[in-house]
Amino acid sequence: MMEKNLLSLMARQSMATGNITVPNLYYKLRGMHEHFRAMAHDAYSGNSKPKPLADEGDFGAELTNQLNGFMTARREGLYATVAMVNSYFSLLEHILVLTLPSVNFEPHRESVASFIGSKLFEKYDRVFSGHHTQEIQRVRGKLKDIAEVWRNPYSHGGFDKMHKAIGFQVEGLGVIPIGLSSISDSPEFSLFPDREQGFDGLCATFDEIDDFLSGGPLWASLEWIKAGLDVPLDQRSLRQFKEVVEAGQEQVSNHISRTAYFVEQGWNMDW
Repeated sequence: MMEKNLLSLMARQSMATGNITVPNLYYKLRGMHEHFRAMAHDAYSGNSKPKPLADEGDFGAELTNQLNGFMTARREGLYATVAMVNSYFSLLEHILVLTLPSVNFEPHRESVASFIGSKLFEKYDRVFSGHHTQEIQRVRGKLKDIAEVWRNPYSHGGFDKMHKAIGFQVEGLGVIPIGLSSISDSPEFSLFPDREQGFDGLCATFDEIDDFLSGGPLWASLEWIKAGLDVPLDQRSLRQFKEVVEAGQEQVSNHISRTAYFVEQGWNMDW
């Protein structure tokens, strides 16, 4: 019990002072996103092989099976697209946490735990708080639109903040969707949206955001992350990272290579 309480106390103190290292799960989360993206691509490309609903000799069998294949592609494409979106937002949240060394984050003044527990757009705003450009706001707006249309409804029982999924009753007419005027932008507008309604545009947007992150003010952290290195948040490590970033691209590359060498040396116990 004493050991457990002592470790708990040490953990809280370490979190409070920033003497922690955040594990780098970039490639695991990126792999999930790429997996679902490939699944959606294959589904929309008609690579799925649904079981025929009618025997070839039956009347209308060809039409029935073609329609079944068409609906199967859309259905599986939608399922995989939603999973692709959710996995990308998870990846993005992880990246924002790993980029803290690039944003003058001071763990002894700001709570690491609170930042990790904050919502995606709170993380985004904090990370880019020192940079006020149209590009940062444009990317934020695109992410917000995707979240409202593709992520939030499917993460909250099929309901969004504007209640577009709910219908109001009109006597003598029937039920009309509350969001009728804007529902055509939603994947719920048709039973299973086609590829052009979402998948292609989402992929293009995600690729654009990836380029923005790699080429924007977080570029040095992205190089560190893509090297597969965990991220220490102690004051010494943060100060050292800031110094090499200020020294330029070559120094950043050298720092990453040197750190990777020592990490690999530790893994191999090659001292």
